[in-house]
Amino acid sequence: MKRHLGAAVIAVAVLALPASAQAAALNPSKPCYAAGDRVVLGGAGYTPNGQVGFAVDGRALSSTLTADPAGNFLLPFRAPPTTNVDSRKSTITATDVANPALTARAKLTLSRLVVRISPNSGRASRPRRIRARGFTAQGRALYMHVRRRGGRGPVRNARLGRLTRPCKTLSVKRRLFSRSTAPGRYRIIFDTARRLKTRRAQGFFFDFTVRRIRVSSSSLAAAAAGAPPLEATMTGSGKL
Repeated sequence: MKRHLGAAVIAVAVLALPASAQAAALNPSKPCYAAGDRVVLGGAGYTPNGQVGFAVDGRALSSTLTADPAGNFLLPFRAPPTTNVDSRKSTITATDVANPALTARAKLTLSRLVVRISPNSGRASRPRRIRARGFTAQGRALYMHVRRRGGRGPVRNARLGRLTRPCKTLSVKRRLFSRSTAPGRYRIIFDTARRLKTRRAQGFFFDFTVRRIRVSSSSLAAAAAGAPPLEATMTGSGKL
């Protein structure tokens, strides 16, 4: 009984401490962000109604933020783009202006939204390696939507697999086209929707041209054996 009473007294004493006597904390809403994602950093343990300054990767920002009467704050902003690399680490530091000893840091991972397909040409029906990352906005799985350019014909929707944390990545081998695919121009869209939508939070596309292979006399035997007379060539790609 005395042990339980002692623990209760300690707990009440900790809760009664002012915010300035507690350790500062800075927590992001999730561990990885793609460019444009909404980031929310939650701070606690700062001077009540005091000013909080910030630095990004060691560079101080000119603006400050006011903590609430409990010494807490929320800092929303948009994740910046990454260039030349698929992902990079960034550190944000929040320091109490009146009491610089109250300092906390949060480490964020910033990721590119990108899909890569290899090989980008060759036999149309061959399986291809698909590598994706940065689908952080919504959805737990990645889908592929294949449609013929010009709006002709149905859209083929295919689930590729579950995206893994922290930066929602996936590596899988799939066929983009079947042996019965008709020659023409195609757009393949990757996103987290089960069916193709005109509006999406994040998406990446590839354009392919599927054409018949010219069969030479030396390859007639291969053609007779059932080699598919179709090849696919990538002609463009990018974020939607």
